[in-house]
Amino acid sequence: MIALRTPDHPARHPRWVHDFAGGVPGGLQVMPGIPLLYPVALLAMLLAMALPSPSRRFHLAWVPIMLAVWYLATLVGVTNARYRFAYEPFCLLYILLLADFPVRHYSRTPVPVGPEDWTPSRALKSRPPEAPQSPAP
Repeated sequence: MIALRTPDHPARHPRWVHDFAGGVPGGLQVMPGIPLLYPVALLAMLLAMALPSPSRRFHLAWVPIMLAVWYLATLVGVTNARYRFAYEPFCLLYILLLADFPVRHYSRTPVPVGPEDWTPSRALKSRPPEAPQSPAP
């Protein structure tokens, strides 16, 4: 994941790290870029809140709370991998949700996006009418 990141830039001061500072050419004199996983996941989170879907209300509640707690965790503690480790699965899930958007948008069959699309009466309307059965002789 460290290879797929935004460009590195020179640090104003040498970076202070607890132990391992490997993986970035230039060592402590270079500020590594942000892994592309995070900006793509943020875009996916914003789209999940903006686009109509059955789970939109869930995303409107979950995403701001998750981002606020993540911000507070990095604000209070050191920014080691142990703080972001719990959030990376959610980032990957939102990236998969972002990958699913074109499939839903360009599919030939309509994808149900609201509660009215999930009602049993609508499912019954979409069935072909059954032929009347004649009584057995």
